[in-house]
Amino acid sequence: MRALVRRGSPRLRRIAAGFAFAWGLGAAWMAVAAPPVAPPASEEGGEDEEGEGGLPGLEEGALDEGETEGIDPVLLEQQRQLEFRDHLARAERAGREERWSESIREYSAALKIYDNEVVALRGRGLAYAQRAGEGRCSRQAIEDLSLLRVFDPKGAWLDERGTVLELMSRCPQGYRQERLELAEELAELETGERGRPDEVLALNAQFHHELAEQLGTKKSAKRHREQALELLERYAAETAARGNEQQPWAMQLRGDLYRRADRLSEALQVYRALLDRGVLGRDKSDALGQLVAELELQLRVRELAATQGARPSEAAEAAFNRGVQAMRGGDLSRARRELERAVEDSPWFPRAHYYLGQVYARTERLPQAIESFQ
Repeated sequence: MRALVRRGSPRLRRIAAGFAFAWGLGAAWMAVAAPPVAPPASEEGGEDEEGEGGLPGLEEGALDEGETEGIDPVLLEQQRQLEFRDHLARAERAGREERWSESIREYSAALKIYDNEVVALRGRGLAYAQRAGEGRCSRQAIEDLSLLRVFDPKGAWLDERGTVLELMSRCPQGYRQERLELAEELAELETGERGRPDEVLALNAQFHHELAEQLGTKKSAKRHREQALELLERYAAETAARGNEQQPWAMQLRGDLYRRADRLSEALQVYRALLDRGVLGRDKSDALGQLVAELELQLRVRELAATQGARPSEAAEAAFNRGVQAMRGGDLSRARRELERAVEDSPWFPRAHYYLGQVYARTERLPQAIESFQ
């Protein structure tokens, strides 16, 4: 074409020059008007493997105090949301992998952005509880989850109030009043209601029992023990109605309270049921078995005393008490001497005869044992 223009008329050359100018001007306009080309997005939607993202003009960490002056408030809030979601995602991922300390750090970073945000508070509280371990006290977990009562009373708090109660039960030296009030509040809920633990009646009983032990010999201690026993009886009936098993510690406590109230037959019934379940370790099972044997002996002696009467002398009673103490301590020789002294002083002393028969039987003196039992 250039050759044609060179050979053509001056008019043709002017037309070609105008066309070239117009084409160059159009190309320049298109270059200015076209938007900048974005870098290719990654397969994760523009975020790296850790879920990080950002807004143009703001780098991660730009929300630190003193670095936000002059930034568009809308842009600033968007960046806060991105960083919050990023920390939350990291925390949840660490929790799924049971890296509890890392999970706690990420939840804490999220809470620095949005103080007392419910999801982060709940997550950090549960992570604290998991890090502490089963059965161990975690005040940090209790404090975080208790804040849900303030910031989400009709949502997350209803779900986690039972968790808070169970966590407080792990801290015997703290939260005495708070956990008792919460236990009584939850005990008033209907069975199966949201946030009501299955063991709430037993936990309530445990708190009353601990308070009674703290009060010692004060009259109010007896009232707390009576409340504890009533709650445990309700718990036993409730678990039976649901077809569930009682917690072993709750059964043990109920038996102990029956025994303390001198309701030996009921105590024996509970202890035997607990032994039959076979859920205790060997040492605890042996100790409870020995206690059952002693209670059976006491009941038999009471039956003999009721049918044969006759009160022993003070000397015989003192010798009897020393003999029983020696028998429980495993000193069968001394137990035999003291019990023989008791029956010699008071021949119609049924309890002494019965325990003496037990000592004879244990030392393989069977004829004497049979005579004592008769």
